[in-house]
Amino acid sequence: MVRKVVAASVALLVLAGTFSIASPARSITKAEVDEACAASREAYQDYLAARDRADVVTGELAEIRGRVETALSKDVTLRAQVDEYQSEIRDMRDSVLDRAVDLYMAGGQSFTGVFFIANDVSQVIAGQEMLASAAEEDIGSIDRLNALSANTLELQEELKATRVDLEDLEEQIGERYDIIYALLEQAEEKRSELSSECRTAQAEYEAQLARQRALEAARRAGASGGLPASATPGFICPMTGAHSFINDWGFPRSGGRTHKGTDVFAPMGQPLQAVASGTVRTGNGGLGGVTVWINSDYGVNFYYAHLSALGPGMTTGARVEKGDIVGYNGDSGNARGGRPHLHFGIWVSNWVNPYPTLSRNC
Repeated sequence: MVRKVVAASVALLVLAGTFSIASPARSITKAEVDEACAASREAYQDYLAARDRADVVTGELAEIRGRVETALSKDVTLRAQVDEYQSEIRDMRDSVLDRAVDLYMAGGQSFTGVFFIANDVSQVIAGQEMLASAAEEDIGSIDRLNALSANTLELQEELKATRVDLEDLEEQIGERYDIIYALLEQAEEKRSELSSECRTAQAEYEAQLARQRALEAARRAGASGGLPASATPGFICPMTGAHSFINDWGFPRSGGRTHKGTDVFAPMGQPLQAVASGTVRTGNGGLGGVTVWINSDYGVNFYYAHLSALGPGMTTGARVEKGDIVGYNGDSGNARGGRPHLHFGIWVSNWVNPYPTLSRNC
């Protein structure tokens, strides 16, 4: 619930770039919203001020959450290092104790003892070297054990400090949530004072900006990541019956191409429906064969290829409503002779992987 409320108050961004095929069929400008809200200007300004402040605090919250993630990562790393050191300390303590027992069982043998049990001078020399080597090894082990113990204590102190930082950051997050909730309640109170015309215009404008933010985020994430659900509101599956598809985005194609869509396999002639309302553009020829473009009302463009035939009334420039039959599954174009399927694509200034959108809705 908290995430949904905070997400709703993210700062408004203006979309960078334009759609290569067409602009959204219906959009509302800030000037139109201002005109609609002229009769309740004071309440409107208070509403915007509360929303803007909520956006600023939301930005602060995001920054704090980033610091929490960094601290948590550090906490995990420190704990792993402490565990590793403690394990090595236990092993070295066992080794040092075993060595002490061995020396004790040997009677604490010294150079003098070696001299008396030796048969000749060469054995005396060899025994002396062995004892010197053993002594150096024992001292090295003890030094290493002491160093590990000191390092462990130092890491444990750092770990304590990190956990104190985490507690402080969590407290800051709680404070920011309280501020955001209060600001959103204030904004909603002021919104209730707006005229019906103003509320409608403002809601439409904010929804439009939300879609633009989602599209911009998708662009930054890269084409293979697809679009978030908020970028395709009300999307429905293009197939009306049984079908099958996988995430084949990027699969190799002839001529060094890569696949820029999702192939949805279904029986020949199965009806295909409009995934969104908008304007149609049709085609016949080339790799896609019989094709349909839908320039949706919210600006995302959808591409249907390899159709066996167009649906009733589907001509370039025609208006289509979500759920209308736009065509029928087939194997036209370069799919001729293969398994009937729909090549489904999404275009937003460039091709975007449709699989995430299809998998959520089909």
